Amino acid sequence: METRKNLCAMLPVALHTRVRQEQEKAGMTLGEYVEAMITEYYDWKDGKIMTGEMRTLAAQIPAELFDRLDHYLKERGIKKKDFLVDIIIRALEAAEAAEPVTEASLQDELEEQPEANETCSYPKPPQVKPAGVTLCCKLSADTRPRVGFSASR
Repeated sequence: METRKNLCAMLPVALHTRVRQEQEKAGMTLGEYVEAMITEYYDWKDGKIMTGEMRTLAAQIPAELFDRLDHYLKERGIKKKDFLVDIIIRALEAAEAAEPVTEASLQDELEEQPEANETCSYPKPPQVKPAGVTLCCKLSADTRPRVGFSASR
């Protein structure tokens, strides 16, 4: 078990009351609750907790591809998040430079999307060369990258 030390602090009565009420709602001992609060604070401070300015992007990929990516990034000391953000920025800049995006083109793109019950076939993505990384995206019939966004808050 991890070594523990006591921490004591004087609080204003209103704050003390709020902490105790929240602790009781959580069904935790005071020690567990304060530890959780302090841990959450430092996780937030260290950027481990998402703020309103950030969103999570997740995708499942084949295990072999994940392992290759993991090896590549570890060799170069690159964080996954930094790598993916850079790839996304580059892909968006290239797509936007190739075809200016307007409200009308976004609406056209959304209308071209298959319905939920339709099947959709995508061209097979190109093989990834060992020396680099390729970002694959949906290609239209004329083989130009198509980028569309739908945001909701």
